Amino acid sequence: MINKNMKKNKLRYNDLLIFFLLYIFIGILITFPLVLNLKKGLWVGYGDIFGRIWNDWVIKSNMLDSKGVTDIVSYPFGTKVWRPVKQPILSIIFKSLAFLFNEVTSYNLVVLFAFPLTAFCTFLFFKYIGFNILPSFIGGFIFGFNPPAFLQSIGGH
Repeated sequence: MINKNMKKNKLRYNDLLIFFLLYIFIGILITFPLVLNLKKGLWVGYGDIFGRIWNDWVIKSNMLDSKGVTDIVSYPFGTKVWRPVKQPILSIIFKSLAFLFNEVTSYNLVVLFAFPLTAFCTFLFFKYIGFNILPSFIGGFIFGFNPPAFLQSIGGH
């Protein structure tokens, strides 16, 4: 059954844009040094992301032969660097951004926009199920910028 208040709760596109930009602003504030250093450093302390960035760099730099082997590692014999894709959508986003920018910038942009997009989608979900604007905004903020997600991102996951 459709919520009777749904028509009353509808937001205009301008309102949605304002909330999305507000979440982006909060994301920039929370990850502050990142926006100034997109090309210089990574938003990690440790983790698996170094291998992912290196793998994307090798693929982008065409340092592989037709079998996916490079001699950058284990020279002169080489090693195979093709991995099975475990997160296909994320891999497509990373590789697309890596071709536009570099690998470090692409990772930092994904991290920078992941939190606001999560918060905004949660906001839209709460609005859809009938919550008012303020509870929807707070719910989006809580879910989008929760500490465990930040710890996972700092860990390179």
